[in-house]
Amino acid sequence: MGKTTTASDHGIRPDEQVLSDAVVSEVALAIGEMQRAAGLCFAMTVGKLVLERFFGGDMALLRSHGKKSVSLGRLAEHPALPMNKCALFRAIAIFEVVDRMGGVATWKHLCASHVRAVLPLAPVKQRKLLKTAESKGWTVRTLEEKVAKLPRTQRPGGRPQLPAFVKTIRGLRKYQDAPEVYFEGINGSSDLSRTEARELYQIVSGLRAQLERVERGLHELGRRGIDDDEDDVPSKKKRARQRQTTAVKRQPSRR
Repeated sequence: MGKTTTASDHGIRPDEQVLSDAVVSEVALAIGEMQRAAGLCFAMTVGKLVLERFFGGDMALLRSHGKKSVSLGRLAEHPALPMNKCALFRAIAIFEVVDRMGGVATWKHLCASHVRAVLPLAPVKQRKLLKTAESKGWTVRTLEEKVAKLPRTQRPGGRPQLPAFVKTIRGLRKYQDAPEVYFEGINGSSDLSRTEARELYQIVSGLRAQLERVERGLHELGRRGIDDDEDDVPSKKKRARQRQTTAVKRQPSRR
């Protein structure tokens, strides 16, 4: 194994060596390139492994059934996996986008964070923004700002994006399903100080007020939704009768 060359090997003491700004910039850029390549390499390696082992190398199958895969769900929950579920699916999504764009061979600027910024968008928008970001050298923050200005009312599949409150409420379900786990000791704990108890009481009281407001809002949405459905039935029938009448009027008379 070869010996690493140092400044002292050339008769230069470390404290006497003053490097130019150009050299410092060169090293900084090289480290940045390593970091960029490492993030993309990791995502591509994870995605390729999942594609080959779980979907038999069928990219179409990965795109259509990736998140619905039972085996992939088991992998996401496996205790040996060194990442959480979100990070796993994000890496797979980045791999899918990069593969659809033809790989990273021609990329000199884009990193995994650039791809992550466009994940909520439809494929056409993803390709357009990433190509522009590469050609113009956009930072991740610049790309994120461009994405934020675009209407994102629909996901790639045409499904409306869920409001934040829907995700929040669904996330609370685990506390409802297993109160004995999350609120263990509430009836017999005496280790809390009076100050701590008051602090927690204020938090719970604030949450209760917010949840009551959400409950009223959901009740109104549900009632209004039912009313809309009921009102829509006669209106559909009315429009159908109008179309039928119009068609009859347009028919040539037979003499």
